[in-house]
Amino acid sequence: MDPSSTLILLSCLALLGFSAFFSASESAFVGANRIKLKSLAENGNRRAALALSISDKFDATLTAILVGNCLVNTVCASLATVFTLRVFGDMTPVQTTVTTLVTTAVVILFGEIAPKTLANYDHDAAAVAFAPFLRFLLWILTPLTLLFSGLTYVVSKISGGSSEPTVTEDEISSIIETGEEEGVIDEEQSDLLQSALEFSGTRVADVLTLWDDVTFVSLSMTTEEILELIRNTKYSRLPVLEKDRVVGILLVRNYLRSYITTGRADLRRLMTKPTFVPLDAPIDDLLDEMSRNKCCMAIVRDKNGRTMGLVTVEDFLEELVGEIYDEDDEFDPNFAKLGGNYFEASGKLTLGALFDGMGYENSDEALRSKRIHTFLLERMGRLPEEGEEYDTGDLHFTVDEVTDERIARVTVKLDTPELELPPMKQPDGEESDEK
Repeated sequence: MDPSSTLILLSCLALLGFSAFFSASESAFVGANRIKLKSLAENGNRRAALALSISDKFDATLTAILVGNCLVNTVCASLATVFTLRVFGDMTPVQTTVTTLVTTAVVILFGEIAPKTLANYDHDAAAVAFAPFLRFLLWILTPLTLLFSGLTYVVSKISGGSSEPTVTEDEISSIIETGEEEGVIDEEQSDLLQSALEFSGTRVADVLTLWDDVTFVSLSMTTEEILELIRNTKYSRLPVLEKDRVVGILLVRNYLRSYITTGRADLRRLMTKPTFVPLDAPIDDLLDEMSRNKCCMAIVRDKNGRTMGLVTVEDFLEELVGEIYDEDDEFDPNFAKLGGNYFEASGKLTLGALFDGMGYENSDEALRSKRIHTFLLERMGRLPEEGEEYDTGDLHFTVDEVTDERIARVTVKLDTPELELPPMKQPDGEESDEK
């Protein structure tokens, strides 16, 4: 073999090495955990910091890797053909076919499959190890990267393509569920994270306390009547009504302090200005607003100005952490009002007790005597799985928990026309389902 042929062969091997490097880098940075890279970088690992900066510009990085990989593979195949011609002279069609197949197999095996397999063993370690040399190659390939990125942008604009988020909310939810299944996070942490994801999609109509369940004071009441009402209630804040309008919020301790100190209390002077919110207000935005204004209670009105109920900061927090009970709360393990037109009930509760708790009128004694578990089994024809739903009339059942071949807990939604709202509009213009 003459020196030039040896040089060509060595060049092929070098290009194959570059192909392996690009393939391994692609696999490493696609699978790298940015949170882990960030943690390593914050602990002083410079290579991790470099890998993180490369990952932050992943679109440009991926373009450069693909361009570099295609370039070295093409040149490698060409040099392999030249090497074969120099060794064997004129090639027959059979020799050409064999050379092509051998070159393709070598590039696929040693330039693609093997390096990607090795990188997949530990994406983060591979990304950290490859970062310095990859940055150097990215700098060399900058002109080609800019050219192809520009062409990609033009094609995208012509075809009307739009950029999509790299991770969707559904994917994050799946990641949380997978983490719980694999034991990375426990059930309580998983529930909290899932609640946080759903928090931005929850509206005031889903959590408010309906006005029929609200305790309030009236400007027409005497001091003795107000004191008697306060004595028999557990609430620290009460709406104040003038005729049929909410005109203020009374902080009970201020009223009692004034009465104890001076022997009298002026309700109109002690009440504060009420905050009014619409039914369709997202509770995440409202929580921020109420926190800034140091407001713990807001009055809910519909689009026609009718008072529908009230919401408190505690209602919002319960959407994240579940029901919050204090020592004065009456806890019923079989039935709970969740807010709005949502209720939670035990599967062993009778439908009659459920209807009474919801304020739902139904005089069918045969139906009222059935337990929720039995009713759903009969209607669905089988034991449902957790998360399954069943509609009947204006009642919507969701199975929350199934234990020991029994429906343990359900969530019931009462379709109340005045609380039915259209789906929320997301920032990207897409609609989300109601809670």
